Amino acid sequence: DYTGRIDDQVKIRGYRIELGEIENCLSNINGISHSVAVVKENGNEKYLTAYYVSDSVLDKNMIQSELSRMLPDYMLPSYYIQLDAIPLTTNGKVDKRQLPDVDESDLIKTEYEPPTDEIESELVEIWQRVLNRDKIGISDNFFFLGGQSIKAIMVIAEIKKAFDVKMELDVLFNNPEIKSIATEIRNKKWYSQEVSEEDVTDKIVI
Repeated sequence: DYTGRIDDQVKIRGYRIELGEIENCLSNINGISHSVAVVKENGNEKYLTAYYVSDSVLDKNMIQSELSRMLPDYMLPSYYIQLDAIPLTTNGKVDKRQLPDVDESDLIKTEYEPPTDEIESELVEIWQRVLNRDKIGISDNFFFLGGQSIKAIMVIAEIKKAFDVKMELDVLFNNPEIKSIATEIRNKKWYSQEVSEEDVTDKIVI
């Protein structure tokens, strides 16, 4: 008989991920007594979600920071949900169907930091539109908010349209906060303006 995979390996954003490895790392974090990692879907998109049990309320940013020391970025969950207990079946296995759905409050977010200029304001609007999120701050991490490679490509295209600057995809991966991307855009626009002025000067001299 064909029974399918007997492990917990999944494929997200082109990467093969062992959910058990995420669970082991979660359980090694001080204060977490039990954990389970699953894949949740929203439309055609898949997100890693971590459920965990603790006797005290844990800071999700702390959990994310600890995990980032043990796992690559593509294995970090987008959502973190603390439970009183992990639901189990009559056989003692995790009952994934009974795990609660996620909402925006389960995302990793920093303390809200508003935009400081027009460039940051425009970037906030782009991110909120592409990620379908409300009230994104300039210090929030694109990938912690559910961003992935396809959405990153959409953001880069929107940036090209809004600011008329060319930006490579790896810039967003290396600078996943709005304030960092805004700095990149300011530098590119300044460089473009300087080059243009030099061209005009050269033509006048000739």
